[in-house]
Amino acid sequence: MKLYKKINEVDLIDYLQSVKDTNSLHYGKNPILPGNFLLFILEEMYQELYYVPLSYLKADFCSPAYLNESFCFTFNQKAFQITDRNQTLILKGEWKQ
Repeated sequence: MKLYKKINEVDLIDYLQSVKDTNSLHYGKNPILPGNFLLFILEEMYQELYYVPLSYLKADFCSPAYLNESFCFTFNQKAFQITDRNQTLILKGEWKQ
């Protein structure tokens, strides 16, 4: 399954406020997206498709992700990866139900 999403500033600020993130890298002119935010989005996509909670998730963070970038979320029931529009690998991993 491949799903595409562009993350905007409103989504980022909502997430940062909800988790009380004060890391300066996640704010400013060209903020880096928190890796856990990307995992949060990915897990929501998984649960919308498979209707089952995850019991295990392992992720390797490979490259930073930036605000207003278009991302490709590729996943199945066992593995996932997120790439940007240049096909740079942002993160990859595996999970179990």
